[in-house]
Order: sequence, then structure tokens, then C-alpha cells
Amino acid sequence: MAKPAQADIDAILGYKDLLVRNAMVLRKRDPNDYYWRDLTDPSKLLRNGVLLETNMVTSWIAATRKPRRILEIGTRSGGSLIALLSAYPEAERSRIETIVSFDLWREYLSTTGAATGIAKLMGRSSNMNFTALRNLFPGAIAAKAENKIKDNLRAFGLPTDKIRFVAGNSKVTVPAFFKAEPHAQFDYILVDGAHDEETAAIDLENTWAHCAPGGIVVFDDIMPESYGLIGVWNAFKLKHGDAFDFFEVEHRKGVAWAIRKPASPK
Repeated sequence: MAKPAQADIDAILGYKDLLVRNAMVLRKRDPNDYYWRDLTDPSKLLRNGVLLETNMVTSWIAATRKPRRILEIGTRSGGSLIALLSAYPEAERSRIETIVSFDLWREYLSTTGAATGIAKLMGRSSNMNFTALRNLFPGAIAAKAENKIKDNLRAFGLPTDKIRFVAGNSKVTVPAFFKAEPHAQFDYILVDGAHDEETAAIDLENTWAHCAPGGIVVFDDIMPESYGLIGVWNAFKLKHGDAFDFFEVEHRKGVAWAIRKPASPK
């Protein structure tokens, strides 16, 4: 694996306080979401005395690269976007051109008070997953999830006017998007949607060609402590080694990123 330079790791570690501050705000706004509960107790996330989470990498990317064209597969309740946008110098936020968010919104119902209550009655420590119910009311749930993301962004004073939401299975919606906009290019692409190996590999394949030269693709959950998607990432590296420089962090859930090489002169 290609490890980032120690100076970059040190810079990423410097975003710990921002991660915790953001999580504390989101925990108050959404007390039924286990994700924010975990991030507000960093001691549980330490490995060998170090806290290093994907959202810290995201904030570092924002501060150092300031991407203007952003694409996410897997926005959930907006935490990754908040990590990204809250690290921009304020003057730079107005220069963002577009944010495209793809999601099934299948976790929305699982972060409601009802899900928490049912989980407690059943003696579960984590919320129930109500994906099947989401399939009954996809339009209504997508609208609620999108409103939640906008409300969360507003709580941090972050812009919402540049976001375009695309609801549905990314294996369908992403190709459809690029068929309609074949020349679209992005400076930052997050692939963090469905975590089965097939879908994760397809999401990478469907987006990499639309990463602009100098742009970055971020891929989450590569380590066994999470979804163990390192095999998907390694296959992507083998296939597209000529197009990107690759980096991985083997810490807790693990995170990888690839920086698109400059276009070859014709």
C-alpha cells in the first residue's frame, strides 16, 4: 500500500477537533443517530492512541485542495459534506460550482426515534434497519432525507443552493446522470454508498473517468474493522494505475484516495 507522507498524516490529525465539534452539533440535532453518538466519544475510536477518521481526511482535502465541483455517492445525513464544506476558507465557499449527491436514503428511517424505541424494546444496541419500509415510500422518504441534509448544513452556516440530489440505486442513477451529462468533470468524488463489493466496484468504475486532472477520488471502509473493501480498491488500482496516484490509510475503518494525474499532452 502507498502510505501518505507523514506531513500529510500530521495535517489530517489536526482536524480532530473539527470532527468532534461537528459531531457534537449533529448529535444534538439528531440524537437517534448512532454515528454522531460514536463520534462524540472519541475514546472509543482510538487505535494505538490515535484518532483518524475519514471525515478528517475529507476536511484536510477541502482545506488543501478546495474542490469546486463535488460528487458524493452516499451522503446519508450530510456529515461528509459538513466535514468538507466546514473546512473551506469562508471566502472559497462562494466559488463552489456544484454538489451532486447520490443516495438511496435507506438509512433515514433507521435514525428516527421510532427506530431507537423499537431497538430498545428488542434489546438491541443499534437501531433497526427499515430498508423495506423505505422501498414502500421512496419519494416521501427521499424528500425528508434531503430536507434533513439541508437543515444540517444550515446549522453550520453552510450553503445549500448548489446541491443537486439524485435518489435511487447508484448502479442505475450514476450512469444515467453521466449519459445525460457526458462531459461533466469533478474535482472531488466520494464513493461511500452501498458497501457490498460489487456495488462499490461499479461505483468506482462509473465515476473515475469524470474525475478532473488533479482531482481526487475518496474511497471509504477498506479495512476489516469496517467493510473490508481493500480488495475492491486494489483491483481498481491495478486497472487504473496509469491514471492516478494512490494512497491508503490502514487505520480503524481505513480510507483510500486517488489523485488524477495531469492529462498527457497531445
